[in-house]
Amino acid sequence: MAKDFDEGLSGLAVVTIGSPQHQAHIERFKEDIDGFKYNFSNLDWVTRCIALGPYPLNKEEILAQAGITHVLYVGDGLYHTSFRKELFKETIEVPVEDLCEIPVPTAKRAISELHRMLHSDTNSKVYVHCSAGQNRSPNILWLYLTSVGLPPEYGIKLICSARLDAVPGNEIMVPKGSSLIEEVQRFGKEHLQTVYGHILSIK
Repeated sequence: MAKDFDEGLSGLAVVTIGSPQHQAHIERFKEDIDGFKYNFSNLDWVTRCIALGPYPLNKEEILAQAGITHVLYVGDGLYHTSFRKELFKETIEVPVEDLCEIPVPTAKRAISELHRMLHSDTNSKVYVHCSAGQNRSPNILWLYLTSVGLPPEYGIKLICSARLDAVPGNEIMVPKGSSLIEEVQRFGKEHLQTVYGHILSIK
């Protein structure tokens, strides 16, 4: 399984943290975040245990106060160095390129990490995010819900009802005719569908 995950990361650009390229990226990223008008005092809960949204710049305490125990970041892999990880039991990064087809190994790694975090404690609550909370994180969450047995069309409705600008089922990231849905369903049946009932309880 680990080999598959490593293969999913190949081809992504590597930028050294602290390098001029990294600093320039972060500055542009801050400008983008400043344009987001989301209210973090009202998280977009998809289930009782999973919230979805954009990058929580300087909003870590709000997440923690809302009960978030774990954070899964599925952005471009350049996580902000000042993010206050100590407020959470665990933060995990699984790089996903925006508006590109999600490689099967990357999807498997992301949904495995999400599943593991959700089951690390009976009170676990996971915040899944990318940059804007519109494409990457909704699609990873959609694939996860599909992998643990929800019909794909129901997962789309569930996510869209929780977060109005989310685009799960994005045809660029999960093209029609792609084997991705079938692959995550098989992966879920073989590896994830053991104990997960409390996760799918809708808030």
